[in-house]
Amino acid sequence: MQERSSRPSPKATFWSSDKPQEKSTTAPARWTLTDVCVELARPRPPKFCDLLPDLDSTFTHILEILSFISQWPKIKYLYTTRTSLCSRLNSTRSTAKSVRSSRLTTSISSLERGLTSIHAVAKQYISTAPLYAKRQEVISKIENFWPLVFEQSPPDVDRYITPNDANIFAKLKSLDVKRFEIPMGPEKIDAEAGDPRSIVIRFGFDDNDYFTNSVLEKKFWYRRSNDGWSGLVSEPVKIDWKDAKDPTEGLTDAAYAVFEARKKAGNMKKKDFPAHNKLVDMIENWNADNTSFFTWFGFVSATRYISADESAQANKEYKQRQDRRSKGERVESPEPEEEDMADMSGDDEVHPEGDELAQLIAEDVWPNAIKYFSKTPLSISN
Repeated sequence: MQERSSRPSPKATFWSSDKPQEKSTTAPARWTLTDVCVELARPRPPKFCDLLPDLDSTFTHILEILSFISQWPKIKYLYTTRTSLCSRLNSTRSTAKSVRSSRLTTSISSLERGLTSIHAVAKQYISTAPLYAKRQEVISKIENFWPLVFEQSPPDVDRYITPNDANIFAKLKSLDVKRFEIPMGPEKIDAEAGDPRSIVIRFGFDDNDYFTNSVLEKKFWYRRSNDGWSGLVSEPVKIDWKDAKDPTEGLTDAAYAVFEARKKAGNMKKKDFPAHNKLVDMIENWNADNTSFFTWFGFVSATRYISADESAQANKEYKQRQDRRSKGERVESPEPEEEDMADMSGDDEVHPEGDELAQLIAEDVWPNAIKYFSKTPLSISN
């Protein structure tokens, strides 16, 4: 039997045995959940007790909104702003009754809508499209431009490129990034037209010793699931590898086979069939430290594949919830079912960070290509 901890009990820490109603000036060196519960249960002045329902309601609303969040880097600004709002609330406890949780919720909901504003992103994309088209014309005349860009790419991208991958990138002749769900033309911008965060990344290659494809195109759709998750999903790309030249050692082929089998069966959650079991076994025995960049072409989702129909319905319900919250109503957020949690285990995903890599290419490498090229010895000598 394990010995009990010798750490003083929370009760002994906060109250002395002689004066049970007086709080000690010494707080625990390290707070535990028990400490917090005991402290909250301690008798408090009436005015502070009156504030607890408001604070509890506010905290509940914050937790509901945080349940939408799946990836920290994408919502850092929003999270920081939330923290600021909560700090302002805590700093005005004496007048907390005048700072209602509905006002805080409305502010946060407004930030959430601003974060996903299709009009702002769409207009920016359309206004800069001619500039990128002109840039493409110029850099197409520079020999080895894109191989040199990836050679100087940021560490978060470079870490996925193995020495063997570098030999393939030496044959990269073009790169293009489009936000394909944005209709070209300001007068056509509509909230129902699509999501500007959906992207397609197109790689053009010269003849090489690794595959016969001249173009490898990877599409990412920004979608929302019926359990509240939102993010990028994709479909595996078929790469026609030459004999014994596959740096992924069959992973992309296996991911493609599983996706096609699920699509044929009409069940994108299907598991425990031969192709799926083979893929899971390959992933379990794969050396993660030697993961090829080209496994990225087999990426599907950080959770599970979301269909266009499910996303359309989920977006409709999400908008309805946001509208009700803006009116001060308390609305429960959807939570994944136990079955959906099992589907999100990711045991059959060949490149778990595929969505992050796609965003790095689209939002860093692509717009800053000339900056990275200018770091190469070739550009300096020229």
